[in-house]
Amino acid sequence: MASLNSIFKDILLTNDSITVPGFGTFETAYQSAQLDEKTGVIYPPTKLVTFNQTKTEDSENKLVNYLT
Repeated sequence: MASLNSIFKDILLTNDSITVPGFGTFETAYQSAQLDEKTGVIYPPTKLVTFNQTKTEDSENKLVNYLT
């Protein structure tokens, strides 16, 4: 059985969000590469994950479809 972390990771790699019915939605936003001018360190682009507790329904049922 896959862990909850790996299930969410798999879904969020190809989708912008995943809703846990009755709980809330994890949403991703792209963040471009960053340069720290003081240190010269370049940070790669990434996806930031946020949680929206007000969005508790998903018409696409991404989580349910993944699990079945």
